[in-house]
Amino acid sequence: WIGRRGQKLRGYLNPNWQVTPLGPVRRLASLPNTAHPLVGYQNVIGSQVHINFAAHADLLRRFFLPPRNELLVDSLPWS
Repeated sequence: WIGRRGQKLRGYLNPNWQVTPLGPVRRLASLPNTAHPLVGYQNVIGSQVHINFAAHADLLRRFFLPPRNELLVDSLPWS
């Protein structure tokens, strides 16, 4: 939805933010000493990782597009 399949993005983990899931979310990533760096539910993803969209104008444009059905969190192979 935001990037191409397999595209790697550079982000920065911000320990000042806390993600506290309420309800049936899926843990999508894990990092040492971090409880919930990336979680998701349906087509919503919550993260402590910041991406600098100013450096990726193409990603910023796609950020506001609706996700394709195959990208719903529950359908991802690693969820």
